[in-house]
Amino acid sequence: MKIKNALLVPLLFITPLISCASQLPLNTLENEPASTEAQLIGATPLDFATNSIRGALQKSNAHLKNRADATSRTANFNLSIARNIIKGVYNDADYAAMLSQDGRHIIDFLQLSNELNLDSSHTYECLRLYYNKIKFCEIIDDSVILALLQTLPLTFERHFSIDTPGDELRSLEFLKKNTEDIILSRLTDNFSYFQEEPVDFVAELATTLAQSNQDMLHEQSRAHTKHLNTLEQAARLRSLVLRFFDGMLGKMMWNPTSNACWNTFKQIGENLGTLATHGIIQDKDDLDDLEQSLIARGIFLLDLTGSLLPLDFYTQAEQDLTSGAVAFLEEEEQDEGITSKKELLCRALLSGQIKALAHQQGFYSNGQSSLNPGTAAQNGQIITIS
Repeated sequence: MKIKNALLVPLLFITPLISCASQLPLNTLENEPASTEAQLIGATPLDFATNSIRGALQKSNAHLKNRADATSRTANFNLSIARNIIKGVYNDADYAAMLSQDGRHIIDFLQLSNELNLDSSHTYECLRLYYNKIKFCEIIDDSVILALLQTLPLTFERHFSIDTPGDELRSLEFLKKNTEDIILSRLTDNFSYFQEEPVDFVAELATTLAQSNQDMLHEQSRAHTKHLNTLEQAARLRSLVLRFFDGMLGKMMWNPTSNACWNTFKQIGENLGTLATHGIIQDKDDLDDLEQSLIARGIFLLDLTGSLLPLDFYTQAEQDLTSGAVAFLEEEEQDEGITSKKELLCRALLSGQIKALAHQQGFYSNGQSSLNPGTAAQNGQIITIS
């Protein structure tokens, strides 16, 4: 584990702490039993556990009279977690399976990392833990992916809003103005000395100017180095986010008996675009790669579960695709000459609907269909999406 700051170690297990805390009786968290009102509005043990951690952090921060900055709050948060950490959750054999069905732990981390103003390096280390954990998931529920796509862009945007240092021309102008100010100030304050000892005066003035310019150049160099480090950290985090979602899309699974499958699939595609609008994705090819992963997985799921999907799924898909309502499928392909994502998806939908009709009429079982596609087509029930 590449963690340079010892205080970061407890933070990396923020989610496991929440998970374990959620499995304990609520009155063991802060000796405050859950209220009946909270239970009636549908609050879960996880919600109470998260609130308890936030409450403990606020109480601890109240004692830091002269250390109210974000860095101190983060360090204090790490310390409070270190005192209360519950071991064994992240390494539990069932933790990956839990994450595949419920993304609240990852969402809690995303939100808290933003609230505590964790820098890009610490955020990278934490997200990397989840990225590696989802490798152990066989499948990931589509609702989990959608929830993460709706949360991450907003919480991670700040890592990619990087101010650019002033250009060289502005620096030269500043040096010129600084030189003029020093000369005028020295002449004004020491004009008599200049008249009496012009050589010494000029020598001392030259030394002052050289030292001043050297200090400013060093400051500029430090700012430039810091800027490059910030860009490098942002690039690492950007790459991780892309791999994180690409890995999840490759394991996406939907519930074929649910009527929400198509809407969720469509929303995932639309929310991939928010990664670009919030500055996380800068290259159109990167966005296209994620969309291709989504389509590839959708085609796989249609082939796998197409016979089990309700016919309303296909009706919805037909209406949206024929009306151009799925914006990311209407965009021109990045690579010239390839079959469009929309056309590939339409072919899979047509094949899936044939299977669904065959299954409905009792002609499809064990992955084999005895229904002639022409028969279904004669019934006018096959979608024809252009």
